[in-house]
Amino acid sequence: MKARAAVRDIGRVMGMPYSKVDTISKTVPEGSQGFPMTLKKALETTPELVKMRDSDPEIKTLLDLAQKVEGNARHISVHAAAVIVGPDDLVKYTPLQSETGGGDRIITQYEMHACEDVGLIKLDILGIANLTILANAVKTVETLHQIKINIKKIPLDDKETYEMLARGETFGVFQLSGGGMTKYLMDLHPERIEDVMAMVALYRPGPMASIPEYVARKRDPSKVTYFVPGLEKILDMSYGIITYQDDVLLMAIQLAGYNWEEADKFRKAIGKKIVSEMEAQHTKFVEGCVTYSGIDRDKAEELFKQIETFAAYGFNKAHAASYGIVAYWTAYIKAHYPVEYMTALMSVEAGDTDKIVTAISECEKLGIRVLPPDVNDSLTDFTVITLPEQSWLPEGRARDTGQAIRFGLSAIKNVGTAAISSILEARKNGSFKSFTDFLHRVDLQKVNKRVAESLIKAGALDRFGNRAQLLAALPIIRDQSVKIQKGKSNKQVELFADSADINDATDRLPDIPEMLLDEKLKLEKELLGFYLTDHPVKKIVRIVANLISHKINQLDPSLHLNQVVTLAGVVSRSKLVNTKKNNSKMAFITLEDDTGSIDCVVFPKLYAENPLLWLEDSPLIIKGTVDNRDDKLQIIVESATLIDTKLTPADMIHEIFIKSGTPKEVMQRVSDLLKSHPGDHEVIIAIESGNNLKKITLPYKIDYTEDLEHQVEKTLHGW
Repeated sequence: MKARAAVRDIGRVMGMPYSKVDTISKTVPEGSQGFPMTLKKALETTPELVKMRDSDPEIKTLLDLAQKVEGNARHISVHAAAVIVGPDDLVKYTPLQSETGGGDRIITQYEMHACEDVGLIKLDILGIANLTILANAVKTVETLHQIKINIKKIPLDDKETYEMLARGETFGVFQLSGGGMTKYLMDLHPERIEDVMAMVALYRPGPMASIPEYVARKRDPSKVTYFVPGLEKILDMSYGIITYQDDVLLMAIQLAGYNWEEADKFRKAIGKKIVSEMEAQHTKFVEGCVTYSGIDRDKAEELFKQIETFAAYGFNKAHAASYGIVAYWTAYIKAHYPVEYMTALMSVEAGDTDKIVTAISECEKLGIRVLPPDVNDSLTDFTVITLPEQSWLPEGRARDTGQAIRFGLSAIKNVGTAAISSILEARKNGSFKSFTDFLHRVDLQKVNKRVAESLIKAGALDRFGNRAQLLAALPIIRDQSVKIQKGKSNKQVELFADSADINDATDRLPDIPEMLLDEKLKLEKELLGFYLTDHPVKKIVRIVANLISHKINQLDPSLHLNQVVTLAGVVSRSKLVNTKKNNSKMAFITLEDDTGSIDCVVFPKLYAENPLLWLEDSPLIIKGTVDNRDDKLQIIVESATLIDTKLTPADMIHEIFIKSGTPKEVMQRVSDLLKSHPGDHEVIIAIESGNNLKKITLPYKIDYTEDLEHQVEKTLHGW
């Protein structure tokens, strides 16, 4: 239990107001890796905290109690990757227990250091999902293009790969994604694998401070300096900046005359802050530098301080090199085969809704369409398909590949492996020609009514009609198909049945319009876990696009902590609580935009100004400070404004030009087309009449997609 956490926990137990405890907690300075902050140290170095303690008896009690629990284990947790190995049954060395929270793993009751103290070996075995993504992407490239890639032999000086990283296209790239890392890569403009390795090593809580200097020296070689003679042999590839644990070892050996065994003890004593060893190593290192290398004593003292600061968080070079190479491999495949890479990534991350939503957004930037599942195109997982040119996205570096990503059938809720196997098996005899043909050919015991409804609602049968038509026709066509399948299984056909009727797979769908866009999207969210065709919040965010500073998924703790930001979205969750101090109401809400969601805190004074503002489904512009609570970003709200959702964003207003002399029947066909696509877009009809242009805003809204636009143009120009 660290200093800040101890303050928060004791404050909660004492029943103190959240805002008061939050202020006290934030007055405690942040520690750094290897140098944790304690309340004792905070009181010695922070006058504001001392003033709080001395002026308020309640705060004094809080800090006294917090110091008593500080440093204790707060709860039982399980190491993410550690496995314990022993020479015999582990119960002979450590007590065991089932993990907390109802999991099925067996864990040690000793913590990790005690396990090692009793002679057990602790191995940290990491599983890297990116290796699976990489392997699957390489297989897809080979299948689609007959190009066999030996990932271990790709060139490490590929210009396209480094240019992609410099542009900030880092989503899905191992170790290099995230706002902070992306910003530094864009500043750095990496040109060699050593730059990637150095970024992997330096992008950590302490060494991050060295990144700006690393960037400056890389860009301007005249700025490269070496603190003492001899360092140029050790730090030449990192522009004179201490980057790896290995640098510390080599300094001890080459500058202070250590042997390898002594150098490793030096690294461990400083890196793990072993107080009993530190002073002895300090003297030995400084004396060694003076006598072995002739370095000025003051310079040697300063060098030791630099090493002491760095060693607490230093990355060893082998680790950084391994991670750097895998990072480069993933970047290389994404740079050269973006569609195949994103397909592999989405298949591996299929169970993580937030990552899939972000991946879809990344695909749009790259110019890659992500299409709903389809019974004629989809496999079990995501797959690459070819698109006709008129369906390509207007921009993005991958648009000219002519490829898109199709959702897999396994992404649809209620559609299990048995149903998918039945669909794929039936498709071996050719694509489904109609909805009726689909229901005739699949096994209706596996593709039951619930499965069929889920396929329709998720858009997997859109090619055969609109979703409202298909849902309405399902009971009748399915009943007919069940009778036909039963008759075939019994090797009999009803006595008076017409064989032409049995083999007729023509759809006879009711002539009804598509369901409203909001309803379509709601069903998509229910069946897929997120919005795919569109996002109901997207329009709301577009209305105020020029007023916001960030989308939610752009917020990064390394860049935006304690900064004031402006966000827009809809309140997806609202929880009211009464403060213990004076029973005032405050709100904890979740704000959602089209890229993600974030928790927000609304203190009593702001809440009281307009309580109705914080209800669920309220569309808001929120201004507030980015805060970090339990390693999760949240917004401390300063102000909020309701968004007028009746307004139409500029990019959702479309004009259709109808030239003079266009026949009435053509205009009627255009009208019918528009009415059959209800949605959120505003359409203005501009009719040429002599030298005048009459503009009429349609009284209904349209789902004005590129496909509909092409149909309208074809109708108007085809007469």
